[in-house]
Amino acid sequence: MELLASLLREPVFPEEDLNRVRGLVLASLRREQDQPRIMVNNLFFETLYRQHPYRLNPLGKEVSLKKLSREKLLDFYQIFSIPEKLVIAISGDVNGEQVEAKLEELFQGWEKTAEAITPPAPEPEFDQPREKIITRKASQTQIMLGWLGAEITSPDQPGIEVLSEILAGMSGRLFVELRDKKSLAYELGAYHLEGIETGYISGYIGCAPEKKTEAINGILTEFGKLKEELVSEEELNRAKNSLIGNYEIELQNNLNVASHMFFDEVFNLEFGHWQRYAERIEKVSVEDIQRVAKKYLSKGYALAIIEPGSDSGKK
Repeated sequence: MELLASLLREPVFPEEDLNRVRGLVLASLRREQDQPRIMVNNLFFETLYRQHPYRLNPLGKEVSLKKLSREKLLDFYQIFSIPEKLVIAISGDVNGEQVEAKLEELFQGWEKTAEAITPPAPEPEFDQPREKIITRKASQTQIMLGWLGAEITSPDQPGIEVLSEILAGMSGRLFVELRDKKSLAYELGAYHLEGIETGYISGYIGCAPEKKTEAINGILTEFGKLKEELVSEEELNRAKNSLIGNYEIELQNNLNVASHMFFDEVFNLEFGHWQRYAERIEKVSVEDIQRVAKKYLSKGYALAIIEPGSDSGKK
């Protein structure tokens, strides 16, 4: 803990470390250009979000990384590392009172203020489909299609999570209908994210180029069915049991427990929110799934495609 406190209170960011990490990040950015699965994910975010920072690649851009100086990094740290916003989560065989006392000792007197940071405006809703295509030297077509979703504090969050699980997995609707029955996909899945700001709900499929149109229509059809008809109780319970079972396995690891506690605090959720996960999931009904589907899947969607061709950029 002494080392952690020292790093947080008096960071140095040595030039040699900055250059080393810069090189690692630049290498990661370049590797992404050879990974269509990651490329379609990034393209989807910049298609779905046109104003919100969620559209940006967390790794940054090569040109800005090359310009990043030690002075700019220190300035950035001074703006965002405010003691009153510091969150430390600890899970394990420790004495809570002793740990708390030690942390108070280590961080005593650390006072710093910064100007309030204006949060980004929410991403505006849209009604018409948005589409971006990148052609690459590849053998498969990668497709990601999705809608704006909810915030982490939304009461719809559990319903969205169960909805996504109904579509995902080996026994999910996307796998059964699009891969098993129609042989459209090499790989596929359903995803969701609820953040501090508006998240997303999406489907992904990797397919042969000649099956692109059928694959897109298949994703739209399977998501659309959730708006038109109630899912079965069997599907609902299977999805709930899968989510709760996987979550309980996660909690066998102290790192995961600390992570859940940490993000509950960062996202300003009620104390012990992570401990009531199963309770929230169990309350989701078949009617909730249809309601959530109608609410979020009736808006405009974003479609991102990486398909075979010359490296011609975006369309």
